[in-house]
Amino acid sequence: MKRKLWTLLLALGAALALCVGASATEVNTADALTGDSVELNGEYKLTADITIDRSIVIKKEKSVTLDLNGHVLQYKNDSTKGSVIKVESGGHLTIQDSCKDDTTAVHKFDTTNDLWVLNDNPPEGKAETIQGGVITGGTGTQWDQYYRGGGVYVAPGGTLTMESGSIVGCSANGNGLSLGGGVYLDSSANSNAGTFTMNGGRIIGCTADGGGGVLVALECHFTMNTGAVIQSCTAQMGGGVYYLGMSGSSGTFTLNGGTIQSCKALGRGGGGVSNSGEFLMQNGSIKGCTSEKDSNASGGVLNSGQFTMSGGTVESSITNSGTINADDGEITGGVTNSGMITGDLVQLMLNGRGRVAAVIGSTNVRGHMDRVRGLRTALEGTPEITVDAVLENQDDDDVSYQVLRAYLADHTPDMVCFAAAGIDGTRLPDPVVFKGSISLLAREVPTPKSITYARGVNAGTVEKGRLCPAHFFFSAYGEYFERRLDLMPGDAALAAYLAGETFPCALADGWAVVTVAGAPVGGIKVVGGVAKNHYPKGLRDKR
Repeated sequence: MKRKLWTLLLALGAALALCVGASATEVNTADALTGDSVELNGEYKLTADITIDRSIVIKKEKSVTLDLNGHVLQYKNDSTKGSVIKVESGGHLTIQDSCKDDTTAVHKFDTTNDLWVLNDNPPEGKAETIQGGVITGGTGTQWDQYYRGGGVYVAPGGTLTMESGSIVGCSANGNGLSLGGGVYLDSSANSNAGTFTMNGGRIIGCTADGGGGVLVALECHFTMNTGAVIQSCTAQMGGGVYYLGMSGSSGTFTLNGGTIQSCKALGRGGGGVSNSGEFLMQNGSIKGCTSEKDSNASGGVLNSGQFTMSGGTVESSITNSGTINADDGEITGGVTNSGMITGDLVQLMLNGRGRVAAVIGSTNVRGHMDRVRGLRTALEGTPEITVDAVLENQDDDDVSYQVLRAYLADHTPDMVCFAAAGIDGTRLPDPVVFKGSISLLAREVPTPKSITYARGVNAGTVEKGRLCPAHFFFSAYGEYFERRLDLMPGDAALAAYLAGETFPCALADGWAVVTVAGAPVGGIKVVGGVAKNHYPKGLRDKR
């Protein structure tokens, strides 16, 4: 019995020694990390849970390794927002947790809302347990009226490396442009840029207006490697990661490995990743992410920049208005190119035949031309609808009016589509300059719950990246449709339609408007000689 007890004590002692580590300065008070005279440099190890009311600062040319050691580092200040840690230009911070595998070092969080909150007694069914050391409670470093980097703010030229540990329940919210709930990488005009290498660890339950998990500013570099996890983070745009770059910038977001999972975008899209710069996916996975306002069309990735995929898996859908190069890897969701919804509307309104002119800002802007490509992709199945002209308006409403006026003086398109830019210049010139009638269609704009509008009319919902027309679209625009089923009062087909029933129809497959004595009343979808009824349930005659 004594031998067994001695063996147990030896094993426990070895585990404690492994958890506690050695050669680091031990800290157990807030003053040791944030005191007025403190200038951190070297290795530090928490030996107790610590609550701070001002940010820990890693100063210029200082290199700090912070071992969470299974404990909680919490920012708590009801009057002043702040990041848990700020890394100044030239500073370097490494976050690690020597107790990441210690099953006794656990911390409970309340997950009632998108922002996880540390709570020893969370409500039943709203509890999650995080094992190992935790950074939590940060609300962001103030910049103007906005806040950035709830967990860690990395200034231009600063460097962050995360080996283990967790950033949980940090936020950057307020005034619509607060960014980087977990981490914010900043840059400056002189090309100094922040760098973040995530070799392990987790960013969980963080929120922001943009970049719930991580916000990567222009020219900055963020790399995720195997073992790194961004999970259950939420933002209006870029739930997991938002790379706020631009074409030609030197910054990148590189997904070498790791996982972005269960993140969501509440507004403009990109549940897993929103990218407007250069996103390199070489391995890892994006899975279980959602985007609420486009019916998950950009649940995985919202790309308006350069997305190069050479490995890994995206298990959610992608919406693209930039460039995608996929040499390898797997996309299990759909890919919607911006402009395709406009193409669906064109097909409905032109009934498979007609000439279209597209107005964009510039043929030199990649996103604008990708919308035109999306429009043409949607029209591939209807070769008698052609995009005859692409007009440039240089993002200027007055130029838009003049360019379109000059074009219509010599051409008679059936439809003009504003695929990008100059949206306030969509007024048609005086009709005396051209002959015939023209339909006008503006580009897709973000709208609540994936509803697409045409001149204020609900045109339909986006389902699996394509348009499902709404009843009001048919009733408001039906007079312009060539595909129509003309009925008269007393027709058996009309009685069936108003009752919400299917009925035989001789029209070819596809959508069509139903008219009664020439007046549009709604829509049907013809499949195999049968009219599928789309008359609203609340209006149906059930007598």
